[in-house]
Amino acid sequence: MADDFDMTEFIERLRVLDAHVAGAARRGLIDAAEQVLGASQERCPVKTGRLTGSATLDDARADAGQVTFGHNTDYAAAVHERRDVHHAQGEAGFLAGALATELPRVNRALGERIEREGLRD
Repeated sequence: MADDFDMTEFIERLRVLDAHVAGAARRGLIDAAEQVLGASQERCPVKTGRLTGSATLDDARADAGQVTFGHNTDYAAAVHERRDVHHAQGEAGFLAGALATELPRVNRALGERIEREGLRD
């Protein structure tokens, strides 16, 4: 004996769940980038404050799982990469160091956000 089962409602619920998870992942990705960028500002060498203030985040492609963030001055890369220069405040490798330090927290927070927001009805 065969039972008829209409998959329409099940498929619609999967679509809604997919949209919730995607939205939570997008917001979580942006939050993560902001967290890393903020940590990089705390580590950023400061002479005039221009480098710290140049922190930028572009989330235009967050739906595709991509964000771009960093410091936007003509000398940001040089200050970041010059490990032989001593800074009275801040450090070389400020963005890479922030990413390495924050990544475990970011991963955990992203997973929690997707679980909290993505799995709701």
